[in-house]
Amino acid sequence: MSYSDPEYQQKYYLANKERIKEKNLLRKEEIAERKKRYSKTEKGHRDLKIKNWRAYGMKLREGEDWESIYYFVESCDKCEDCNNVFKSRRHRHLDHDHTTGYIRKVLCCSCNNKQKFKDNPELNVKIVLNFKK
Repeated sequence: MSYSDPEYQQKYYLANKERIKEKNLLRKEEIAERKKRYSKTEKGHRDLKIKNWRAYGMKLREGEDWESIYYFVESCDKCEDCNNVFKSRRHRHLDHDHTTGYIRKVLCCSCNNKQKFKDNPELNVKIVLNFKK
């Protein structure tokens, strides 16, 4: 019997089910721990931010690249609308047009939320209706 034989694989799995499950669980935990450590590094933080921006539907204009956008956002120390100083990395939000996907500014959380309502007036109506319930 060879390892590629489905019958052999099934017998092996049934004979070693618990050990395989334990090994897989350990592997998942190791991978999660590795990802956690990586995300705390500068490169990991950058990669995760870029991945999230792309997932949010943000697009680059011609001549822009994600790394330069990342370093620009990291270098901003104030909101581009209200000039409030960012207290930490977490307080910087990259604003983008939800219709085109193009990046606009680096904003604080408060200004970013205000911008959401300007872009989508229907959100105001939904929030008011939910609040009245």
